Amino acid sequence: MAEITDGDYPSAAEFNKMPPIGTVTAWLKDFTNTPTLPTNWVECNGQLLSIDNYSYLYSVIGKAYGSSGTLSFGVPDLRPKDGNGDVISLTVGQVYNGK
Repeated sequence: MAEITDGDYPSAAEFNKMPPIGTVTAWLKDFTNTPTLPTNWVECNGQLLSIDNYSYLYSVIGKAYGSSGTLSFGVPDLRPKDGNGDVISLTVGQVYNGK
């Protein structure tokens, strides 16, 4: 795994205050006054990310969630899904009545 030094982003001091790389946490995204995701955090929505841009995350999860060859890797898709595997998109206060 790559070593974090003071010349990298985040700095070694910032890095030591952060949760471990690859940590999954809940984030209330669609609520009034919710801040945006912190810098260098990504949503677990199945997207492909550049290995060059997210090398530390890639060193932790590799291609466990898919890839497109040697340039990108996937993050898990933790969005809620219905029984057919379709993503459920609800707003705050909305109730899902599906099966």
